[in-house]
Amino acid sequence: MNFPQHSMRFFASKGMPISAVGGPDFETDEAQTTPASKGLTVETLCQITGTKYYKHNEEINFSMDKLVRVYDENDALVGDVEFFEALQAAKVAKKDLVLRQEKAQPPVVKILNYRMELLKRLFQKLGKQMSEKEEKSKSFVL
Repeated sequence: MNFPQHSMRFFASKGMPISAVGGPDFETDEAQTTPASKGLTVETLCQITGTKYYKHNEEINFSMDKLVRVYDENDALVGDVEFFEALQAAKVAKKDLVLRQEKAQPPVVKILNYRMELLKRLFQKLGKQMSEKEEKSKSFVL
């Protein structure tokens, strides 16, 4: 995966190795649980983008038979199913099961590619920062 040059400078300025931003296992579930030296963790991406960190996959401590309300990545209601069934559906789809509302009855989870959503937010943020810098440089007239 190739990133724009300004994106690479952003990662380097945050003290992250450029190699941490990509790689062959970048979108796999394994990449989300590996140490930071092998890639950006979901937690790190949340800190960079300023978004709330949600428990996902095995971090969710529910009994396997607990009923949860499942939504897909397009916010369409899938239905109320047992936690184990929702977790398996996410794994089969090679996506993450993200706990969105733990205190709701039943708790709300969402099946999506959590890392990819955070990366989209990161690049939106980078794009806004770059366009602001460009606007400032354009407004300067000699």
